[in-house]
Amino acid sequence: MTMGFRAEEKNRLIPLSQVPDLPFLPRRDGKPMAKSTPYRWASVGLGPKKIRLGTIQCGNTKCTTPRLLRKFFRQLAAAKGNGQGSAAPLKKYIRSKVEMELDREGF
Repeated sequence: MTMGFRAEEKNRLIPLSQVPDLPFLPRRDGKPMAKSTPYRWASVGLGPKKIRLGTIQCGNTKCTTPRLLRKFFRQLAAAKGNGQGSAAPLKKYIRSKVEMELDREGF
């Protein structure tokens, strides 16, 4: 068990409509994420490999879990490799900061 978090916390259902409100997700230019973004991640995917966010259908609500969010972000990071050019250290720092926030929030 990672960082002592209970399994039920890692598997807590989060409606896709609430994903933009999660406090650990970075904001671009201080703007909140569009409500449609998690739906696009789940249906179309992100990046050249079209990596998709895992979802669970719960009635009429499409949901994800902290575990699936973490897996999605790790797959995106792995798809980009170690990074290239001068932006690589910054990207690594941002990835580690997101991981720390996920851990701190119990995800």
